[in-house]
Amino acid sequence: MVVLTFIQSFNPSIITMKQPVIFQIGWNACIKCGACVAVCPQEAGFISDFDTIAVGKPCDIACMVCEDICPVSTITHELVEAGMNGRGTPYFTFNGNGKKLVEV
Repeated sequence: MVVLTFIQSFNPSIITMKQPVIFQIGWNACIKCGACVAVCPQEAGFISDFDTIAVGKPCDIACMVCEDICPVSTITHELVEAGMNGRGTPYFTFNGNGKKLVEV
């Protein structure tokens, strides 16, 4: 019920851009409830083969709502190094406030 209430009241337009992150999921703890996908403001298709949020792929919104909503707290993240996409290829650069400046 709490997840449903949160989803109904969630407003993705209030999200501010942050430095991109790459999510990891503790697969042994994940109950595959789909809450992370339901609240994710990313475009359709930002999911894994296991119907969770995408892992190993940069999330440039980085709102962390998926981490907050996870009922078993198994979603974690690491920051993507500025200018890299987590796989060693260019992504984009940031100014001091974490705002995207230039696509590379």
